[in-house]
Amino acid sequence: MEATIRPLERSDARRGFSSGSPLHDRYVREFAWQNQQRHHLAVTYVAVDDLTHGVLGYVTVSASEVMSDARGGVAPRSFGGSVPALRIGCLAVDRRAQGHGLGTALLIHALKVALAQAVLSGCAAVLVEATPGAEGYYERFGFTPIAAIEGASAVRPRPTPMLLPIAQAAAALTAPSRPRSG
Repeated sequence: MEATIRPLERSDARRGFSSGSPLHDRYVREFAWQNQQRHHLAVTYVAVDDLTHGVLGYVTVSASEVMSDARGGVAPRSFGGSVPALRIGCLAVDRRAQGHGLGTALLIHALKVALAQAVLSGCAAVLVEATPGAEGYYERFGFTPIAAIEGASAVRPRPTPMLLPIAQAAAALTAPSRPRSG
C-alpha cells in the first residue's frame, strides 16, 4: 500500500473513510477541510492512497498551550504563565488500512511538525487527548498523562490528556521501543 502524507486537499476522497470511530469519521468527512481552510483552526495531514487519493488516515494538529501547573517540566519554574505547544486533535486510520503502520507514520509526522514549530515560532511540548484505551500507544513514544484543567465533555468518553516535552520528541522519533511504521 503506497501512501503519501501531506496536508488535506479539497479533492481528497474522504466520503468512504471508516475508522471505527463515528466522531473521527465525521470530522474528516465534514469538518476537517473547513477548519483548515475557512476557520484556520487546525491543519489536517492525511495519508492518501497514491492511486485513488482516498484518505487512509489522518492527524489533525493545531497551536495550543500548556498551563504552568500542568506542564510537567517543559519550561523552567521561573517561567510564569503558559508555554506554546502543538496539539494533536485527532488521529485515525481507516479500517482497511489499519495494521500497516499508518497511525505511527502520522504520529511521527505530527512530531516533526512540532519540532519545526519549535524552531520557527516556539513549541515546548506536544499534547494529545488519548481516547480511552489508547494511552499505552502514546506512552510508547514518551507521552505521560497530565491533569486536565478544563475541557470535559458529557457527550463522549473522557480522553486522557498526555504531554510529550519537545526535548523528548526528537528522541521519540528514533527510539527503538517505538512501533515500526510499515
